[in-house]
This record gives sequence, C-alpha cells and structure tokens, in this order.
Amino acid sequence: MFGQKPIGVAAATVVAGLAIAPAVAHATIKEGKGAPELYENGMVVGPRENASHMFTGDLQEEFGQFAIEAENLPEGIECVYLGFSSGWNEGSPRRAFGQIESWGGDGHVPNEEHPKVSSNCRPEASRAFVTDEDFSASEQTEGKFVLAKRSLSTPWNIEFTCGVREGAFDPIVEIGVPSSEFPKANTPCPANSTEAEEEREIAGYAAEKAEHEGCYKSNPAPAGCIRFTIVEPGAGGEFAYGGTLHMTSIDGIRNGLTPSRWSLEGSRSGTTQCEFPEGCTGEITMFGELKDIGYTGVQLIQVK
Repeated sequence: MFGQKPIGVAAATVVAGLAIAPAVAHATIKEGKGAPELYENGMVVGPRENASHMFTGDLQEEFGQFAIEAENLPEGIECVYLGFSSGWNEGSPRRAFGQIESWGGDGHVPNEEHPKVSSNCRPEASRAFVTDEDFSASEQTEGKFVLAKRSLSTPWNIEFTCGVREGAFDPIVEIGVPSSEFPKANTPCPANSTEAEEEREIAGYAAEKAEHEGCYKSNPAPAGCIRFTIVEPGAGGEFAYGGTLHMTSIDGIRNGLTPSRWSLEGSRSGTTQCEFPEGCTGEITMFGELKDIGYTGVQLIQVK
C-alpha cells in the first residue's frame, strides 16, 4: 500500500533544550550502498511520476519550533514552524530527492528557557513571523506597494547525500539546490568514515558560500534555493535570507508516533546570506530539529 510511489515529507523543528523522544536511531547508510533512499512504513518509495506537475502520493507535513541567530536580530527569533513537502527516489544508483512546497513560522510554544505560550514568535513584542514570500520591496511599482505581486519562493529543492557523522556514514538532507543544477550528479560516500572526513565536508558548506557557488552564486539566490523573509511589524523591520542548509537525518522507529528527525546544528549545517535590505551583509544560523512525518496517515518516513 505504501511502497513504490512518491511521497511528501513532514518535518517538525524543535528548539534545543526541549525533551526529545529517545526511541530513535541514526539513519546510517549501509556500507557499500553509496546513496540514501526514502522509505515509507518500511517500503522503498518509488519515482517521481511526471516532472511537469505536482507529485502524486502522500503529502507530508512539517511542524514544530526553531531558533534563529542573526546579525540583524540581536535577540534572535524562536518560532513555531509549519510546512509541507514531497519526496521520491530516482536515478542509478537510486537515491532520494524532494521539494519543500510551503514553509513558514509564527507563534511560540514553551521551552525550558522561555516558558510562555504566544501567538507571535519570540521575542513577543516584535510580533515577528517568518514566511516563504518574497520581501516587500519586490512589490513596489513606481514607489507604491502592490500586494498582488508578492510571490512565493517555494518550491525549494532537496537532495539526500551521504556524509559522515559520529564515525558512520549518515544521510545528509541538503535543502536548497538551484533548479538549473537539480538533480546534481550523485556524490558517493567518502572513502572513510573518519572525523577528518566529517570536518572536510562541513568546511565545504562554508566554502560554497565564500566562493559564491550553488545557491550563493547570486543575490537573491536562484530558484530552487531556500529563500525566506523575517518580518518584524513591531520594529518596522523586514529581512530576507537565502542559501542552502544541510541537516543530519536521524531515523525514527516502529511508526510515525516516533518520527524521524532532521537535525539543524547551527553553523555546522551551513548559513544563509542576507538578501534584503540592499547592502545587508549579515547571515543566519539555525538550530533545532525537523520531525519527518507522513501527512495523510502519520507514516514513518525514513532515509537509509
């Protein structure tokens, strides 16, 4: 019932410090396999049926809470997050791909450091929210705002690659790939699952940004890359960011009630560049975890 079809990805971000269900395991890639694949309820996911239109199969939901550190936001931002995405396997060797279809953050739930519930992101006084819409300057026509022209930056392309974490080959979720480069050629696992290989891989994320490659080749970032806007009505501020983030996939077990997670590890996961206001040179670092859950039946989604 659940095998051989494209699926959608559900993920939930959780701020560091919240309790995490212990019944999970690293989504270690089997030695010699070379490329991670998506599984739904233990069955391998099939190919994308037709690249010219939306995916069929089960949509997946993304929800939870994340934390952002940014040079333009001295107090940072903590937001409840909700999004939807889809995924599939294709190529030879077969490997996993996907797209984030919608993404946004608004509200705040209690954690150890900030126990208050709020309908706004923290800090509450800012009334901030995060959206996948373009920043407001893109609406201007002859100096006037035209709301109908505000467009979405999604979909954001996803590729699953093989990386090294804690001495094992683990799936890495790369969110943000230029559509002109999607899908990229498969990158096999490193020769050895050593700490040196892990640090070399993570250094490559910073090098891509420093050398203006991939999602950093232009500002704003190309289509298919992460592009989101933080709006602070209370402070009259709006900042847009773009780029690529790399997350470690950690498998859940049994069913979707103990879901898989994608871990955001601050600068180790990469940073996004400031795209607006013009001349902004700041960047964003993100922390938290995305829970990966099938939307229609709380399916267990795994990457291995």
